[in-house]
Amino acid sequence: MNKDQKTEARILEAAIEIFQQKGFAATRMQDIADRASINKAMLHYYFRSKQKLFDRVFQYAIQQFFPGIVAIISGNGSAEAKIRQLVEFYLDMLQKNPRLPGFIIHEIQQNEEHFLETVVRKNPFQPARIITRFVEELQAELNLQGVSELDARQLFVSLIAMIVFPFVARPMVMGLFELDSEAFEKMMSARKTFIPLLFARLLQGQAENKDAEGGE
Repeated sequence: MNKDQKTEARILEAAIEIFQQKGFAATRMQDIADRASINKAMLHYYFRSKQKLFDRVFQYAIQQFFPGIVAIISGNGSAEAKIRQLVEFYLDMLQKNPRLPGFIIHEIQQNEEHFLETVVRKNPFQPARIITRFVEELQAELNLQGVSELDARQLFVSLIAMIVFPFVARPMVMGLFELDSEAFEKMMSARKTFIPLLFARLLQGQAENKDAEGGE
């Protein structure tokens, strides 16, 4: 890595931290320059505007999500096995990047069209197509288990919410349960087992109810 590449990497690292803390509107280029230990003129040399720098940071944030989810969903194995892999992968990633969900959600609310253009329409990973295929696979497994009344789309949205919500609402979760940072991390690690088990028990219970109704 040459000097220019090292400087650009340092700028991006500083920008990621500041943008995730403050969001686009509240961030000043001077804040990023100070954090990267460079002057503002040099910052503008590498990234001509705050919008261009933010676009790079937002692309980085999105790329933390989709390559992993595409690799897991497109792989071999049952939908149930893929759910276990998704939960572990994303909890690991979010424990390393706890501000990421709040940052993405905030920017979606601020500029929905930008999110759709970046993430859905021009994303080379084609997340909508991949996720739709996985949801269809999950629905087929539900049908085989005799619980076709469960909507796989609802299950998928619930799965993502169960993974992401504690990080978005981290201060509230820590406050409600009087957790320090270490205890919160332990709780998040435990969810790698808890969430797949909850889904398995839900599907098992639904199937048993269906069998009981059929035997009456």
